[in-house]
Amino acid sequence: MTAYQRGQASVEWMLLSILVMLALVVVEENWSVLDYLIETGNRVREFYDFIWRHLVLIPGGGS
Repeated sequence: MTAYQRGQASVEWMLLSILVMLALVVVEENWSVLDYLIETGNRVREFYDFIWRHLVLIPGGGS
């Protein structure tokens, strides 16, 4: 005989996802994680642009 769950798992996943979203909102309000990630992404992009510009200067490097 097989026992079936009738909606219990989906309610648990919904509660878990609400808790995760609430934790992300609290962390974002306190530490502004999105601003940090955006700034870090901009620095990484600038670094790789810098490296790419110097690789182009190497004979046979870049395009």
